[in-house]
Amino acid sequence: MFYLTLSGKIPTLKQSEFEGTASLVSTQIPLGCISHGFFRDKSDLDTYRFFTYWNSIEDLERFKKSSAYIILTTAFSHLGKIIETQQGRRDEVPIFHA
Repeated sequence: MFYLTLSGKIPTLKQSEFEGTASLVSTQIPLGCISHGFFRDKSDLDTYRFFTYWNSIEDLERFKKSSAYIILTTAFSHLGKIIETQQGRRDEVPIFHA
């Protein structure tokens, strides 16, 4: 199993628009995704995190070429900024606190 996480800072005035986009993306996750989620960091309310778990590295790489991924990364970049992207095997997954 594999994971992909994206973290970014979104200014207060852009958060509503970002949350709407992230909510839409969450409905467009392709097959092969075992689980996914999106949350706002409780210790830093300008930080948002999106995570996915995949059956295979091929499924994860296919997602990274999908319109859903492009929309999400564009929203992070245009409404704020991406601060971190990570991917790897499930046994290496970072721990996030919602």
